[in-house]
Amino acid sequence: MGTSQFIIEGYCQGAYPVDDDNLNEILGESWYQELIDAVRAGDTHSALRIAKENFKAEYNTESIYQFESNGIRYVKTLSTNLNLPFIESNGSADMPLFKWIGAHFLMEGPTDIVSQWIESDEDGLKYFSQELFEDWFGNDDRLQDGCYYALGSCWYDLEGFGENGGSISASSVIAGLDQELEISEDQLLSNADEAKKKKEEILRRLPSEKPMKGDDLIAIYELLEDESPAGERRADRYDCIDKWAKLAGYKDSTSFLEAVLAL
Repeated sequence: MGTSQFIIEGYCQGAYPVDDDNLNEILGESWYQELIDAVRAGDTHSALRIAKENFKAEYNTESIYQFESNGIRYVKTLSTNLNLPFIESNGSADMPLFKWIGAHFLMEGPTDIVSQWIESDEDGLKYFSQELFEDWFGNDDRLQDGCYYALGSCWYDLEGFGENGGSISASSVIAGLDQELEISEDQLLSNADEAKKKKEEILRRLPSEKPMKGDDLIAIYELLEDESPAGERRADRYDCIDKWAKLAGYKDSTSFLEAVLAL
């Protein structure tokens, strides 16, 4: 039986140390004070360098029933992402926090399982189907349940307001069908930079006339899809749509989507 590889992208906005004891484990580390000092000095470059040297991300398939029971395993972490470091105090210690943390996880599973998530178009070209994956995956777990993030030995997870999510890279499913993926961290970062440039380009050319119509409306909807590639199954889908609806000059997500569907 053959195996196939694919990539899961995990992300967490609003991650905190899971508990005080967890945080206390890193207070005595030599790099901890260096990190705090760098953040306080506004030296973001040094702060992120120190943090990334001590940051670990892994994917725990034991938390995902469908993965664990069907032989899908975590291979390695391809890249880790940290940005916008800041400090908060819990009353007894300074907590190094980040506006966004995340990682790209390389996964591997039996080809006969991964193939169940794939459809073909009229020309015979294969593509990853989010709908088929969701039908297979079920509703008991969420992809982000397997994401593990830690600064040193301090485990971070979502607390209160924020966003914790995970999505499968659709292109990686096709590229890794019946073979190993050869993707470097530089390639992943390059892809992220390209997506950012696309967003900036679209935003620059948006007209002042609103509500938007035609090609401009299509452009803003494409921007929404880029920002929320797994949006059909994420709880914050409608918050995301509302944001772009307002940017496009529509009063709410309903009128925005009606205009898109009418094109």
